[in-house]
Amino acid sequence: MINDADKLEASRSVQLPAPCIFEVPDELRGLKASACTPRAVSIGPLHKDDEHLREDMENHKKGYMHSLFRRTRRSDETIEADVERAKNECVDAMLGVVEKARACYEASPELRAYDDVEFAEMLILDGCFLLELFYKSREEGFDDDSIFSNRLLYLDIIRDLVLLENQIPLFVLDELFDCTLKRIKGNPSSGDVYPSLTTFILDYFANLNIFEAIQMKKKGTSTSNCHILGLLHSCYLPSSEPPENNNEWQHIIK
Repeated sequence: MINDADKLEASRSVQLPAPCIFEVPDELRGLKASACTPRAVSIGPLHKDDEHLREDMENHKKGYMHSLFRRTRRSDETIEADVERAKNECVDAMLGVVEKARACYEASPELRAYDDVEFAEMLILDGCFLLELFYKSREEGFDDDSIFSNRLLYLDIIRDLVLLENQIPLFVLDELFDCTLKRIKGNPSSGDVYPSLTTFILDYFANLNIFEAIQMKKKGTSTSNCHILGLLHSCYLPSSEPPENNNEWQHIIK
């Protein structure tokens, strides 16, 4: 899929960030290993080769990636040309950030198993899968989806997307977003301003009520957070304002 030595070499000259995606410490994993491990889908390198994950999910991710590429269709191109153009733009984007993305992960045997080309291909597949997932959730739904129409499996996938070890850098999603969803002709159901990546992500999780009664306190941005889990954390922090007086309990105070 990828063969561009010049772009890979250029990516090695960028300033690298500190790691922000870690493996769960053994002390915590020992309490309940299943709570740290994805059940249905791997995102990023740390659980890519887990044997218990469904093989058909990887094929489903590829289908989502190609569906995303087709959404950027230009009227003067064939579907095949659309897919190839979108793929090449995503490849160019990932080759430029592959070393920066790799640096976001704490060093591990799983990370060393991938060379730069394999790592970039993984980022494209997983990132495009997430973008298509967020888009379908917002605009179309999953009634015709052979996997996501399974409610129990869908809930497992939601859970998997907020695991610390199951993340890719948010700037990777930003780059892929610019190459794909941001170029769709005609705005989705969002008014005059096309939704940002942050809006797609927050709408997806807000609709699912994953944090039950907790209210979103502030808007996060994709540029100030390392990954989806960090974005959600920044948006659901408790308010710093003192709680309002509850008149129902005033008689107790008096």
